[in-house]
Amino acid sequence: MAPRLARSGRPARTGAEVHRALRAHEYFRFYSAVRVTAKDMVYQSVRPVIERGRAELAARATRPDFRSARTLDLGYTIGHHTGAWKDRFPEAGVHGFDVSAPCLRYALARARSPGRALELRQMNAEQLDYADGNFDFVFSPMFLHEVPRAGISRVLREAHRVLRSGGLMLHMELLPNARPCRSVRGATARAPAGSPPARTGIASAPGAELASA
Repeated sequence: MAPRLARSGRPARTGAEVHRALRAHEYFRFYSAVRVTAKDMVYQSVRPVIERGRAELAARATRPDFRSARTLDLGYTIGHHTGAWKDRFPEAGVHGFDVSAPCLRYALARARSPGRALELRQMNAEQLDYADGNFDFVFSPMFLHEVPRAGISRVLREAHRVLRSGGLMLHMELLPNARPCRSVRGATARAPAGSPPARTGIASAPGAELASA
């Protein structure tokens, strides 16, 4: 990659420039093909059940009146969803964290490229450095299955703690990673006294399941 970037006479400034430099490399092409195929296999494995239950899922997930002034993305990795939430709620303060410093550096670079104003920090999901009731919306995309089983309840309790009264918490997972569904009930049931009542849940595919608290 370095020789291709060197021909431009300056370091790469955006993710798109890095991608263009990598695109012709045989290893990158092989990696991309495997990655796309693997993702497609995952999507195809759940598509039939999701299609059958689409109307029910939409009815349960729609909150047309929902607005978020402060959004938290748990375990953002390189910020794919964090940036999307900023696009969806441009006026909102969108925050994200990950335990990985390299992911933080890359996510910050990706956010700067399209000019998104995101608040990204390095943090452990089991011990959040945010005040109680600090966010309207707490979200995690395919994150909980990366957490050790013993830590899932701690993560969910912390997520519930920083959620404001009347806020929305949503965790998205694929089966067989729906085991956190059992934890979300336990975590919210054992939340500290005075924790805000909120709509919480895990959407899993196939067969979305929402747990209310």
